[in-house]
Amino acid sequence: MVNSSTSMLVGELETWIAQHKAGEKLPSSREITRSYSVSPVTVRNAIHELATRGLVEVRVGVGVFVRHRQQLPRADFSWQVGALGPQPNTGRVLAATQRASTDEAISLHSGYPDESLLPTNLVRRALTRVSKSHDAYRRAPVRGMAELRQWFASQLVRANERDVVIVPGTQSGLGAIFRAISPKELIIESPSYWGAILAARQAGISLLPVESDDEGPIPESLERLLRTSSARAFYGQPTFGNPHGKRWSTARRKTIIEIIRAFNAFLIEDDWAHDFAFDAPDVPIAADDAEGHVIYLRSLTKVISPAVRVGAVIAKGPVLQRILAEVSAEALYTSGILQAVALDVVKQSAYATHLKNMQVALRQRRNDLLEALSRYAPSVETPHVPQGGLNLWCRLPDGTDPQEVAERCEGRGLIVAPGRDWFPSEEIGPYLRLNFAGPHPERFVDAAMILDSVVSG
Repeated sequence: MVNSSTSMLVGELETWIAQHKAGEKLPSSREITRSYSVSPVTVRNAIHELATRGLVEVRVGVGVFVRHRQQLPRADFSWQVGALGPQPNTGRVLAATQRASTDEAISLHSGYPDESLLPTNLVRRALTRVSKSHDAYRRAPVRGMAELRQWFASQLVRANERDVVIVPGTQSGLGAIFRAISPKELIIESPSYWGAILAARQAGISLLPVESDDEGPIPESLERLLRTSSARAFYGQPTFGNPHGKRWSTARRKTIIEIIRAFNAFLIEDDWAHDFAFDAPDVPIAADDAEGHVIYLRSLTKVISPAVRVGAVIAKGPVLQRILAEVSAEALYTSGILQAVALDVVKQSAYATHLKNMQVALRQRRNDLLEALSRYAPSVETPHVPQGGLNLWCRLPDGTDPQEVAERCEGRGLIVAPGRDWFPSEEIGPYLRLNFAGPHPERFVDAAMILDSVVSG
């Protein structure tokens, strides 16, 4: 919970509860509103939080009461220290993008679009139809539903359904790929997607950052790493890379895949932002790959619903069988209900219209946040203006600590993501990632003013 009026009220009420016996009735919502100078919405949110924690019992039409708390004997977990052994250095910490926030906070940290940008009506109707079908109670094939695999394959010129494995989200797919190819070292852009960094570290892989410029990875740097290391795989996001939103130029894409082929290596192409292009989407590098050098990832989770975790890995040759084995070992199969819902949504004629409307809305939100930062937070720079994706990659003044800025912003009701999660090695500067696709775009000016006061203060 963020340090907002809700969290402060929760703290006050926790103190009140500690001083009263089980069964005692809390003051009414009206009394709490008046005593603590908060809104009825804040009171409602605070009571909900206290009920979730098991501190109060809400009796409809009667009131809110202190709940009886059973005093359980204190457990001794000291034995686990010896059983677990030393803690592995895998970077298993909660990323800034996964932080929870209240409705009252201005949330610019999430990695997902707000539900107002999602095809919610299509998803609801799909769930209703699927709930009445055989998919609601049948086990799905290990590779995934044939028709959904066909849909993913149709997005690439040289793919067919035999090349596709459905996964429960591309984060799961990344883990399966890294375990399947078993590299000791992996080449990666810097900055790059924090989830890929985490998945690689959990697989015990050392990360080798490649140098980049505005057109993409620098070919000479990639060649040098392939020549001087054991790495035979390069993870990249050619289209609107997370966090900076850059796209590899057409010429650079051709050069990179030529180098990959020359070294008999793999390119792991994460096409996470395929549907978030403000103009025509780029053709994936995998579309022209016949020799199996490209392992392609595509997700429907962000564009359909965070609750529908469905994605695909597309690969050719023996590596596909290894990936399939890893996917099966981890999850057995992807939920047939979720696959059927995803397929239902993407096949609706209204889905294409939704995508166009969403892309227009995202462009407007990007412009609005850029304008707010330019006018009200001039010390915060945006070196690159993305033509797609969900985020701005903002540089703070030299000498600024992004983590401290994020903590101070949170104290004022603004949630931002410090840039350190996206660096596979040392940070190259003080950055924040700001998501312009979250809730409350009408509060971008407020967000910029809070950010400026924290950075300038």
